Amino acid sequence: MYIDDAAGLTAAVRQVQEAQESKREGLEMDVRVIVGMVGMILAVVGTVIPAYHMPVVGGVSLAGGTDGYVVYAGVAVGLIGLLKRRYGWVYVTAALTGATVAVGIWNYHRVLEKIRAEFADDKTLAGPIMQFLLGSCKVDIGMIMLAIGAGACLLAAYDGAWMGRQDGRSC
Repeated sequence: MYIDDAAGLTAAVRQVQEAQESKREGLEMDVRVIVGMVGMILAVVGTVIPAYHMPVVGGVSLAGGTDGYVVYAGVAVGLIGLLKRRYGWVYVTAALTGATVAVGIWNYHRVLEKIRAEFADDKTLAGPIMQFLLGSCKVDIGMIMLAIGAGACLLAAYDGAWMGRQDGRSC
């Protein structure tokens, strides 16, 4: 390319800058899509594997209950958003998955405290046994994966300074 005047030089520089911006924008979208997909995969896997562990019952997952369906609906909306490059839709996935985690842990502790209170004054053999069993209950890896998935979806949806970009749309 031969440049014979200042206007031609300015146009050439502008073309190079636009090509670099386009390349950077494409990379940004790819990173956001990958982060969003990883978050959604973690959310779905988190509903299938045990979210709670109880000594007699074993692992309890969220797959067949309302909590699982809420997460699946959020992931469906988020996937559509990722495919359309509408990252604001991924906020729905992050919000529903995060709400499922918060409500799940709150309900878990509420039920455990209710059972502990019922057996606190029990002087028979059932009281100490129930206290021991309740002490062995724990939040399992599924709930942790749900929380990490919600965080990754939130990160993918965030329309801040991803790689220096200031002008993007999220919805």
